[in-house]
Amino acid sequence: MLRQQQTKTDYIVVFEYTAASGPYAGVRTINYFDSKEQFAAAYTEEAKKTEKVVGEGVTEREAQVLLRWMSIGGLVRANLHEATNKQTGRVDERAMEMTVLTTAIALRELWKL
Repeated sequence: MLRQQQTKTDYIVVFEYTAASGPYAGVRTINYFDSKEQFAAAYTEEAKKTEKVVGEGVTEREAQVLLRWMSIGGLVRANLHEATNKQTGRVDERAMEMTVLTTAIALRELWKL
């Protein structure tokens, strides 16, 4: 089972979204699994179409370093996509402000480590 929070026995994998994931291409995520076997079962051929592994079985610190090498362009595209009204195709300025602020806070925390 994929979890968002780490435990002492986690198997940590860093993924990067591929071009097949559209506006999220280049965005990296840290994912926690109970074991290597659980990761192997979850990383299906379908998942491989939209995510590639950039770090497997890494420490929390190593995972954070891998996130630092994430494409800023990917984050900008993802923020823009998140802030775009799907019905009108127009960017909601308030939503864009919030997604950029959230991203900036996350990046600041990542670089503090």
